[in-house]
Amino acid sequence: MDKKSFFIIFYILANLFFLSGIELLSDGYKDIKLGMNKDQVMKIINSSPDFNPLKEELLTVRLEPDTEIITTEGLGFIELAYFHFHNEQLFQILFKISEEKIGYYTLLKSLTAKFGNPKKLNPKKAFWENDRTKIIIEKPCTLKYQFLPVWNTLITKDNSTDTINKIIRDEFLKDL
Repeated sequence: MDKKSFFIIFYILANLFFLSGIELLSDGYKDIKLGMNKDQVMKIINSSPDFNPLKEELLTVRLEPDTEIITTEGLGFIELAYFHFHNEQLFQILFKISEEKIGYYTLLKSLTAKFGNPKKLNPKKAFWENDRTKIIIEKPCTLKYQFLPVWNTLITKDNSTDTINKIIRDEFLKDL
């Protein structure tokens, strides 16, 4: 395919997306974007009307030398918010949404209208995904944004650790 044909096809597809009202996946919530560093996220949390940074619930927990979580109480529709960092880079945002105010099916309907049909849908979970971002909703009412370049690396690392633990366990059982 030559360049001219490629650009014509790209232009048509872009217009179809635009005219259909379906948006590309969001890479975060409002000004908080996946891939940001911890200081940038803290600054936004401290000035956002969606979070209550003055309460004691604003915590930073270090799980491993390179992993941290900021936890804060939400205001309005967000009950709790968790911001997960790996090597100072935001790779997951998790919101516990108020079921009484919004609910799972309202989230499902809204995200489907915005991003199209989910890539996967079952009675407890739905998700939308592209090569960089995954948006997940889960019952009862949780919303997650995942930064796939970091997330996939961590999952691969966890899987290799699981394999090593299984080998060690099997060796232990042989020695009994």
